[in-house]
Amino acid sequence: TGDLLAVWNDQSQLDEPLSERRPLVCAISSDEGATWNHRHILENEPGHGYCYTAIHFVNDAVLLAYNAGGPRPQGPLQRLRRRRMAIPELY
Repeated sequence: TGDLLAVWNDQSQLDEPLSERRPLVCAISSDEGATWNHRHILENEPGHGYCYTAIHFVNDAVLLAYNAGGPRPQGPLQRLRRRRMAIPELY
């Protein structure tokens, strides 16, 4: 499409920053990154963290792989989660 996809831990809506890596969100930019729209929360379970996202486009879908862990002592790096989203789901 020529659009950009960003995936990040967006804590901008929180009253105070958390030490957890959540929520994991994505958004689309159609103007080379000047603005970001179509924001979606991908993961936001309290006590869990989501990080180190890999993004790969295949045909009409995007594949996301990221660490998704639970509470300490293991922390957010204990599991790998994979997710497939059809491109239209991002809009």
